[in-house]
Amino acid sequence: MPTNEKNLTPTEQLILKELNTRALLIIKAEKVLKTAKIPVDPNILYDLSDDDLIGLCETWDLDNQKELRDKHMNSETKKSK
Repeated sequence: MPTNEKNLTPTEQLILKELNTRALLIIKAEKVLKTAKIPVDPNILYDLSDDDLIGLCETWDLDNQKELRDKHMNSETKKSK
């Protein structure tokens, strides 16, 4: 732990950890949306809850897209392909 962090109270350390976690979620969401070529005002992401940011990342992550499409396609749609 860096010297500056050692001087923080346990409550301050917890707040710092939570802020860092939230910042990483926002950065990940920005990256996922950019990769998926979905334009979004980054300021909107600051208003989302952590759960919404996680859901956004899971939904729009390109690695998950095929799995989600397959999961939500009904059998008729699959037959017509």
